[in-house]
Parts: sequence; structure tokens; C-alpha cells
Amino acid sequence: MSAEGILFWGVLLCLAWIAGVGIYFETASSKKRKLDAVSHGFGRRSRPRHPKIRR
Repeated sequence: MSAEGILFWGVLLCLAWIAGVGIYFETASSKKRKLDAVSHGFGRRSRPRHPKIRR
């Protein structure tokens, strides 16, 4: 294998590892908050819902 091939596969594996770690921590944090934040995308949160006030 040439040096360019080794470098290519090394970079590809590093990027896949970083993506896997990001997904793991995103799902772990959503389980901790008891919210399904993954369905809204990474790091996005829905607006807080305020109870309706009766007058």
C-alpha cells in the first residue's frame, strides 16, 4: 500500500470515530434529560411549552 492510501484510510477512520463519539454522547445526553433530542437534530431543542393561563 502506498503512503497516500494509508493516509487516506487513516483520515477516514479518524473521521468515522469522531462521528461515532459525537452520536454516542448525543444519545447519552438525551437519555439523561428524558427528551428525544436526537429526532430534532444534533444540539437542537424545541421551544419550552408554557402552560396556558386562565383568567
